Amino acid sequence: MGNVILAIFLVGLFAFIALVVAAQFLGVLASILIISLFAIYWVAIYPAFILSKGILLLVYVLGRSLLWLIKEVVWAVKNPIQKI
Repeated sequence: MGNVILAIFLVGLFAFIALVVAAQFLGVLASILIISLFAIYWVAIYPAFILSKGILLLVYVLGRSLLWLIKEVVWAVKNPIQKI
């Protein structure tokens, strides 16, 4: 079980790094999408898998991540990443 959790963590981490590098070339909208997808993974799916307390925990964490995601998207729209 520990190896599965580590594998899921590492896949998410490397996917985030790859998407951040790709966002450097794609611009602001891609950056917002990347932040959104990673936020859902990191705040909702990963902890729910680790804790595996059932569907109520997943609903709670998804609701919490949705509020956090809205906050991040609003921040990203107000402070766009500028291309160099």
